[in-house]
Amino acid sequence: MGIKKTIFRTLIGCLVLSLQNVGCSPSSASDPNVVMSDDKGKDQKSNPNSNPTDPEDSGRPVILNNSFELFLGPSLEAHQPFINLINGAKKSIYMEMFHVTDKSVIEALNNAAKRGVATTVILDGKSLLAAPYKAISDDLASHGVIVISSSSAFTITHSKSMVADDEVAVISSMNLTDHPEVRRDYGFVIRDQNIINDLLKIFNTDIQNAKDQTKNSPDKLDDRILLSPFNSRQKLLDLISSAKVSIQAVAENFLDKEIIAALIAARGRGVKVQTLSPACSLGANPNGNFMTQQTLAKAGVEAREMPSPATPSGPYLHGKMMVIDRQTLMLGSINFSINSIQNAREISVAVNDLQAAELLEQSFTKDFKEAKYYDSVPECKSVETDLNIISSPGWM
Repeated sequence: MGIKKTIFRTLIGCLVLSLQNVGCSPSSASDPNVVMSDDKGKDQKSNPNSNPTDPEDSGRPVILNNSFELFLGPSLEAHQPFINLINGAKKSIYMEMFHVTDKSVIEALNNAAKRGVATTVILDGKSLLAAPYKAISDDLASHGVIVISSSSAFTITHSKSMVADDEVAVISSMNLTDHPEVRRDYGFVIRDQNIINDLLKIFNTDIQNAKDQTKNSPDKLDDRILLSPFNSRQKLLDLISSAKVSIQAVAENFLDKEIIAALIAARGRGVKVQTLSPACSLGANPNGNFMTQQTLAKAGVEAREMPSPATPSGPYLHGKMMVIDRQTLMLGSINFSINSIQNAREISVAVNDLQAAELLEQSFTKDFKEAKYYDSVPECKSVETDLNIISSPGWM
């Protein structure tokens, strides 16, 4: 089976790919018992006849000597990296998340607190005013999870990040909500201590922000971290302006004029620019991306939108991602909108890695084939009808 088929089988388990050595297969990708080991030869679960560095290996994935691992949705198992780390935590869990409604994640957090792991979760404070989210918060608190309502100084706290035992982290575009099998999302499991230390710094800052109802940010962060509202606008613009050959960009909300202008400028200097966004987004303006598609296309950008309704092969594009010159990639929670860049708490990360960039480019190409250019404003149904998520109180 080719690597594309391996990576993009629909409704398979979560794809976990090391950015240094990769072991992944159709059979193992659906297995929640993925072993991630920093020491070669230790704690490995695999086919004894397999090659753990072969992407088409038939054994379970084994992650060796890694700093980064990439995982993708759509998948029923898209949240498994979070769950695995929560289940394996021995001392502490720090999570900052817009929405948590996935029962498996909630159960994992409750169980962690029950076994004595110091478990703290910052949730979007404004969402907690709604009864469904408040009920989940109360349930977590009743099991010993420390739940903090985020500062109202942010328009929303939209981060999707976590640190376990101060030594492994996740940065992603994924909310831990229902129906990940029809959402395109991206995430990193990170074992780079510099990034982890700064995520802890951000988390502690946001605990204080919640107490004081402020929106402060740490003064200095690792150059690879994009944080809103702190440095994300300039870092996004710098990434785009650095492109010499190609840009592939995905965003749920593609609305910021400076980002759009930067992409047009890149195209003007000969860079091949391709963009993807949902035809019907889940924000206040479902057709908001349409005018961006038109503006970009007139400037020579290959701009497309993913049709509704969402399916595993034509997923809702919830992810926020860029690949620059097939070697630099950025992913996380930051949308290409004024609110996301200037007013909300958001976290993304940018790294240089040829293999990861290639995998994300393959993901982009697959989605680009399913997407289309719209000559007229697409018709958008209600969120509940279009995405069949009546059971989930939130998605952003």
